[in-house]
Amino acid sequence: MRNQGSQQRLAAHLIAGVLVLVALAGCAQAPVPHAALASAEMALARARAAGAERHAQVGLTRAQEKLRAAHAAVRVKAHGRARALAEQALVDAELAEVEAQAAKAEAEAGRLRQRVEQQHRRVAPGGDDA
Repeated sequence: MRNQGSQQRLAAHLIAGVLVLVALAGCAQAPVPHAALASAEMALARARAAGAERHAQVGLTRAQEKLRAAHAAVRVKAHGRARALAEQALVDAELAEVEAQAAKAEAEAGRLRQRVEQQHRRVAPGGDDA
């Protein structure tokens, strides 16, 4: 009889241990990555403001798609995946912003080169104003 009582206590302890582990696993879920999502949203806004819709459409679209996927991951409580996607969206948006800025800078450099060449032709012997 005593052996049966020991087995019942052991089974009860095992069940209690399993329940504790299940409870801890539920608590161990990653939190919703609000900061990562907000950072990605702000990076997308900066990219748009820099002209990425015109100068870096591919990178901007990639960032938008990853951010949408991050929000979808939050809805299914895949918070770790959501964080990773939001971080990828952030990097893609930052790249799109830099690409847009570079394209605008190249265009401005081309305009400045033309002005310099025009000035050189004007001041050179036999130029337009001579």
